[in-house]
Amino acid sequence: MKSNKNKEKAIEKQLCEYLSIRGCFPCKIDNTGIYNPTRKSFMTVTNKFKRKGTSDVFFFWKHRVYFMEIKTPEKLGYIERNFKKLEQGLVKSQINITRQIEFLKECKKGDQVGFFCADVNRLKEIMEQNPSNVPFY
Repeated sequence: MKSNKNKEKAIEKQLCEYLSIRGCFPCKIDNTGIYNPTRKSFMTVTNKFKRKGTSDVFFFWKHRVYFMEIKTPEKLGYIERNFKKLEQGLVKSQINITRQIEFLKECKKGDQVGFFCADVNRLKEIMEQNPSNVPFY
């Protein structure tokens, strides 16, 4: 059985291929630390401009930047059901999702679009909407 990370990578590839076909110039954001082979672990980069919760992919569409956080359909369902608790940081075991929500909110404050996505159909719907009406999930 595939792990969630592998499932997300497969979804990410599909979404980026679709965006590429549409001429949207998708860009993958690697936000993990730097691998230290001696320690055999990832080390956190200390940089005040490295943001926790940064989206997986960004792309350009109709004069805006879109920030897309990729999730499996199951994880997206969990976010939909628990959004308020996650947004408020009340689910400590899911602090990464809370940080992702905070990042997406900052994108919207800057008049850009930020959202969670689990499949190409959702991405198509989002791209057809008025950018100011795009929901997080």
